[in-house]
Amino acid sequence: MTRKNSAYTVIVALLFCVTAQAQEMCGFKQNPLFKITRSKFVGAGPFNFRLAVDSECRIAITSCNISWIYLFDKKGNLIDSVKCPFKECIRLMEFDEFDRLQIADNNERIIYKVNFQRDVLDSIPYDKPEDWYHALNHFYNFYNISSIPTYYCSPDYPQDNYKTRFMCSFNLYTNYNTGIMYQAQHNVIKRLGTKKNYEPVRKRDLWFSNFVSNRSKILFIDDYTRRAIYFDRSLKLYCEDFVNETFDIYDCSLHAPEAAQFDFSTCYKQQLIVGVSGFDKEFIELSSWKVPYVESPHVSRGNWLLVLSFEFIVLSL
Repeated sequence: MTRKNSAYTVIVALLFCVTAQAQEMCGFKQNPLFKITRSKFVGAGPFNFRLAVDSECRIAITSCNISWIYLFDKKGNLIDSVKCPFKECIRLMEFDEFDRLQIADNNERIIYKVNFQRDVLDSIPYDKPEDWYHALNHFYNFYNISSIPTYYCSPDYPQDNYKTRFMCSFNLYTNYNTGIMYQAQHNVIKRLGTKKNYEPVRKRDLWFSNFVSNRSKILFIDDYTRRAIYFDRSLKLYCEDFVNETFDIYDCSLHAPEAAQFDFSTCYKQQLIVGVSGFDKEFIELSSWKVPYVESPHVSRGNWLLVLSFEFIVLSL
């Protein structure tokens, strides 16, 4: 075989490796974090967990059958706790961009801000659906949310909608690393972009799915690889690859001996999905899932080595 033919063979092999790496499955691995004694969650009614994770991977967790919100570090050490300011279930719970815990009561009347470090509790009126998003981060404040076409929430068909007192709902997600906003609706994730006002989306900005719904809680989206991790707000955690049309499902019902509603949240700095992974008669287990990709418009480090090798071979021909 001549030198030129050998070089072409190596080039084909390198391109095959790059393609194979680009078509990698969506799979992500579970990593058990710690267990909480079930006695902390003793109360009337089934488990209806609410969980949020801040930028340092501190985990706030509660359930409808207790009146306390616990704050743990990633190793399972109890850092702090705060009494819930209302008796109803918590409707929504997330950390804002300043690591203040943001919660909304089940009646969707008031948004509360909890600062564990300073033991401060502030309240904000919850008058319209976009109020929740405006209180979360500056991306939503910049975007004119009211300009986004949304969907009507019919009280006669609550099984098809995320139950709410409002007549419409947005179900938005913003990636803190890129500032890109998305919207989850029935069978589609819509890429809204970063502009101030809504503009008609292109066909490539509509990612169709058999599993996404109005109720889906989007946890992470990689715009470069078109992969998304989301939770159906009940029992299933999904990781879906919209390019290769592959998906993985973590089914919480296999790890729950009784009726329950699980919850998951995202630690952005450490690229982790954290949530309740199961429970038994003694313990409640929390786990993390490493996001299996990193957003980047560039070639990964491994692929850069292949590209450099490719360039060297071409120059030597």
